[in-house]
Amino acid sequence: MNRIPNIKLEWDEYQKIISCQRYSAGFESIICKTGEQNSLYKFFCDSFKKNFPYMSNNKLQKVSKLYEMQLPYSVQPLATVTAGNYLVGYKMTYDPNNISLSRANLPRREIIDVLKRTKTILEYFAIRDITYGDIREDNILFNTVTGEILFCDMDNIRLGEYPIDLKLLCLADFVKKYGKVDEKTDAYIHNLLTLQLLNSHWVLPPIEWVDEKLRIDFFSSDFERPAISILESMVDQKNFTGEYIVQYVKK
Repeated sequence: MNRIPNIKLEWDEYQKIISCQRYSAGFESIICKTGEQNSLYKFFCDSFKKNFPYMSNNKLQKVSKLYEMQLPYSVQPLATVTAGNYLVGYKMTYDPNNISLSRANLPRREIIDVLKRTKTILEYFAIRDITYGDIREDNILFNTVTGEILFCDMDNIRLGEYPIDLKLLCLADFVKKYGKVDEKTDAYIHNLLTLQLLNSHWVLPPIEWVDEKLRIDFFSSDFERPAISILESMVDQKNFTGEYIVQYVKK
């Protein structure tokens, strides 16, 4: 077994990194520079109590397993990080040429290609007993040099028996109505992302597209006929077929 190493920081060193090397922030963590070109730190907090440090055992188990797996198509953990007596987060791979899909400003043809490739990646994850869950533009990285696609925020996936930690917006709504996280989850959320990216002028957020019966008449001109029955099945999440619509996008 390839066990993940651990980096030990002094408490003062950790506090300095938090204060002076911040790169970005999310709902339950902040990302900090490590001083190396090809890595970043991810430090956790309790997003409800706003307490640092806080890395749950659930996240630790997933990060450890991902290190063992060396999972392709994803940002990879390099080491856990402790500060003083606390497990505070982990060190992960970073490529400065990667930008979030939300910043890539790709033309329609390339967007369709990215959506098809992310579908293939999600299906590969499913084979490895992974449900990604929070599929959105900010969690998909596009390499401006190579065109490679990676998923980030990998500590928030479902991996085997270890559940998703934080369910946001569309994912939370789907799980509430469907009742569980299973192999259909990623297809459903990916379909919403597909609708969003191909109809950027449509101002309602994806969760409201469902509440508005998906406005199937509005979207139907973008898809071949087989996609329409999939869209219709998404109106009631319990009847969702589990199929992806991106394969039926009209060029």
